[in-house]
Amino acid sequence: MPRSRCQVVDRLGRPHLSLWSLDAGISLGVYTDKWYIDVRTSEAEMATKVGTEPIDGAELLILESLADGPKHGYLLTSDIQTRNGRRLAPGTLYTAIARLETRGLIRALDADDRRRPYELTDDGNRALEARLRELARFSAAGLDRLEARPS
Repeated sequence: MPRSRCQVVDRLGRPHLSLWSLDAGISLGVYTDKWYIDVRTSEAEMATKVGTEPIDGAELLILESLADGPKHGYLLTSDIQTRNGRRLAPGTLYTAIARLETRGLIRALDADDRRRPYELTDDGNRALEARLRELARFSAAGLDRLEARPS
């Protein structure tokens, strides 16, 4: 039987994550699109671990784009397309922005006319750097394996 339950919502109030703390330090989380089970030592630790899934896809592209300063949605889309050759549709962009805000990796700044700029938080900067270093190690190991493969 669950001891406690919490729910994380996005900035529009939609459920993003439901988290149950079970006996023996086990917690069960349900995202809108996937399940996970994790072993934790305390409920306090559980609260700090919400949203620790790897940063990939649109979220990684957005964080990388914000690394050189705040941008609003249209400028993010343009920058990502120019630098990475990928075009994010508005639904993809703003859904990823909402997830990043929920995780505390970016924050919205005061609106400039109709456009709302976003910037990296300190946590977002650290998360982006850690993920990019992890991907660099992965790429280097993969290239080493390809080079070592017999022709």
